[in-house]
Amino acid sequence: MAVDRRLNLQKQPSEEFDIDIDFSNATPLASMNLVSATASAIKWPRKIPNDQSVATTQILRSSTGVVLSDPDNCSCGQIVRFRLYGGISDYEYKITILANFDDGSRLEEDLFLRVREE
Repeated sequence: MAVDRRLNLQKQPSEEFDIDIDFSNATPLASMNLVSATASAIKWPRKIPNDQSVATTQILRSSTGVVLSDPDNCSCGQIVRFRLYGGISDYEYKITILANFDDGSRLEEDLFLRVREE
């Protein structure tokens, strides 16, 4: 699943899938290449007032993303992949992705994930 910036996602607790975060439109120079990315998740306080704790139920398969390097893709070197899974139904999570580029630049992206059993 490709994720456009500022997107809210929804999944069921048993679903597991990859998300691709494309930083190509956020980088000032097309020549900047993504070298690493990490992600973290917290319970989002809109659903749990005054609680911004680290998600106790796993929502990210790994906190380290995989940088995609498909030479046929025009965004080569600017896309990172993470795998989502688990979560508790009726909870929302804020996922923060920190991307590091080869010129020393660092970008941050926040995604919001709602887990809901349907």
